[in-house]
Amino acid sequence: MAEKLSTGFRDFVLGRGSSRDFLSDSLMRIYSGTAPASADDAVTGVLLVQISQASLADLRDGWGEIVSIEVTSHAAAETFGFDVTIGAEAVKATRV
Repeated sequence: MAEKLSTGFRDFVLGRGSSRDFLSDSLMRIYSGTAPASADDAVTGVLLVQISQASLADLRDGWGEIVSIEVTSHAAAETFGFDVTIGAEAVKATRV
């Protein structure tokens, strides 16, 4: 699925700052269902996961590789969470 950028994000980046500034201390929420036609549309579906990061510095391991996490399977009613810290950077994700 492709990213869709809201008009608020677009206006900020074009007029006042960088995408890094806009996304500082932000949350990424991933929902079930089909993607909306526009990033400005109302949220639909069930919240599957919320991801936050204190800053947008790259999460690189000792070899300079970007670290990724993939949850490949879980029970329908299962609740899980995980914290990952690499150096001073921390990522927190919780399935709600």
